[in-house]
Amino acid sequence: PQAEFARGRQYSIMSAGALNTLDALTTEIDALEAAIEAVAPVVTEGDAEAKLNALGQIRQYIGTLDKIQATRVDAVCTAELQSGKAEAKDARKSLNRRIDQLRPRAQELHDALKTAVA
Repeated sequence: PQAEFARGRQYSIMSAGALNTLDALTTEIDALEAAIEAVAPVVTEGDAEAKLNALGQIRQYIGTLDKIQATRVDAVCTAELQSGKAEAKDARKSLNRRIDQLRPRAQELHDALKTAVA
């Protein structure tokens, strides 16, 4: 059985499901990245209360990144896929790479905020 997929190709139901999941996770990571970057100005411009609030937010974002990577990105199985195997593997690698790049940025903001509120 085939399932129509938004990337302009037909994929098996399993492949389409994996690719749709990875696309949804990409959207979540996009939003998380924007939220992390939105905290950056608080490091230099925020008052003590804003910095304390931002510190709590950035801690939550780091935890969310870790959770998404460990329980959702890595949970997308590509081994049994056929029609979308290569695309799914590439998308999963790309997501893991993005998360691995975002984590140090979030940690950098965390450390700067922690120093600022100390």
